[in-house]
Amino acid sequence: MGPPTPRVDVSSRFTKESLGGGAVQYRYLDPTGDGGHGLIMAIDSEGTLGFEIRAEGDAATLGTGTDMFASGMQRLSADGVQVNAIRGYWMEDSGSVNLQQFTENLKIMDPQAAAANTWTGRIAGRYGYLQVSSPSTNMFGNTTVIFSKGTP
Repeated sequence: MGPPTPRVDVSSRFTKESLGGGAVQYRYLDPTGDGGHGLIMAIDSEGTLGFEIRAEGDAATLGTGTDMFASGMQRLSADGVQVNAIRGYWMEDSGSVNLQQFTENLKIMDPQAAAANTWTGRIAGRYGYLQVSSPSTNMFGNTTVIFSKGTP
């Protein structure tokens, strides 16, 4: 299937900020604000991408979650930023679609397959990040999983 092509390309609308130590952050709008629409991507010095995304605004003009993520990946590529892995961090009590999907999937799948069958797992897979770490859930109910390049 390959990486998605954004219907609404917002790659030029990301701002870039150095976080020090080789880490960088890219931001499009504000997923944490009142509008609840945007994408923040942080790439650490090892090339692991973590992100926060919300698509609660006008998808026709601002992009869907897939549009924003695909645009972000295009921007990273254009800027020469190496992404070696994608980290999913799904917080309890945050309304995380990924955590809801993961929890539901656990009823019929092993933890790695359950993580791979979330929104993050599916989009990471489209970019070739098919290896899924064993998901870990902390005492607060937050789950972390790493998707890396290679075969499942």
